[in-house]
Amino acid sequence: MMMKQDTFVTPLTLATLQREAKSGARRLVRRLCLCSDAQADICQELLVDLLARLRHFDPDRGTLGAFAGRIVANQSCCIAKRIIRERQLVPCTLEEAGIAANRIPEDRGMWAHLAPPIDPITAVQLRLDIARCGTRLTGADADLCSGLVEHGVSELVRQGLGSRSSIYRRIAELRALFAASGMASA
Repeated sequence: MMMKQDTFVTPLTLATLQREAKSGARRLVRRLCLCSDAQADICQELLVDLLARLRHFDPDRGTLGAFAGRIVANQSCCIAKRIIRERQLVPCTLEEAGIAANRIPEDRGMWAHLAPPIDPITAVQLRLDIARCGTRLTGADADLCSGLVEHGVSELVRQGLGSRSSIYRRIAELRALFAASGMASA
């Protein structure tokens, strides 16, 4: 027996649909490296689609969770395709450099991942910004920064500058320090 369009949605049914929508949104955000703010929007979009298709649910063919999971998987695919198409139309920003990092070999260093092509005036301004921020660095952090310009993280681990996790943690701390100093995020 199929659910009719005018059938009342019970709290249990709604909880199942919300759980599936949240789970699908979380997976999509993680796979596409989206910002955390996008998760609520995607969840809402999935939930609206689930509610619109709920009238097609047939309890004789399976559980509501399985039905909702299949709908979420299909709709997530459509959302992912749309986001990928939008990304191809918009040039990559520094925040999305992590996606481009997969295409650039790690041994070229972080500068290859993050540095946009710059003109001479911008290069001078960047040098001044780095000099201003450099006065706030400890010796170990200055060594890490200079190492990252020329080498990838794996090479720095081989050189003994720390483990991968500690280097990435220090990079996050340095980004915060640079942002506090007024330098643009990289």
